[in-house]
Amino acid sequence: MQNKIQELSEQSMISSILAQSPGWRDLLSVLLSRHHESLLIRCHLYLRNRQDAEDAAQETELRVFRAIQSFRMDSSFRTWLFAIADRQCHDLARKRSRHMLGDQIRALIEIHEDSLVPEPGPGETRDLVSAALTKLPRRERDILMLRFHADLSFQDMAGYLGIGLSATKMRFYRALELFGNRLQREHLV
Repeated sequence: MQNKIQELSEQSMISSILAQSPGWRDLLSVLLSRHHESLLIRCHLYLRNRQDAEDAAQETELRVFRAIQSFRMDSSFRTWLFAIADRQCHDLARKRSRHMLGDQIRALIEIHEDSLVPEPGPGETRDLVSAALTKLPRRERDILMLRFHADLSFQDMAGYLGIGLSATKMRFYRALELFGNRLQREHLV
């Protein structure tokens, strides 16, 4: 029986799963196992931490089990799975960043402290950077997070965003400039 399941095409498995045919949960488990390694790699690329990537992949698979009936086959199963994983990774990174903005704040401060902001008082720096980041539009905040929090190269960022390398750099530098302006306004207010 297991060999028969392994031989099924992804499309026939999905049809049986959506129809909730007998054994559909087993089919979904097999389908997820086919994509597990690439899911784990994708989560690791985003989160840059093996344990967090494993947690995100596991949570993604649980969400797929709960939401499989909402899959409309407008895209491939893999695309749908990765969209869920991306949201899960983003949420996990956002939760983690609320508690410790350390690395990202230090990197942004190093870039800007000489040219943009006079020396802040003790304890003010973290608050200033955090306030400036939270006031950025999501698109700009996300690209800065990819660079400084996820530590992605421009090439990796371009692949993740699905845009060209030069467009990625342009978007990044615009976001960095907007961040600098926000940081400067926060400090002057």
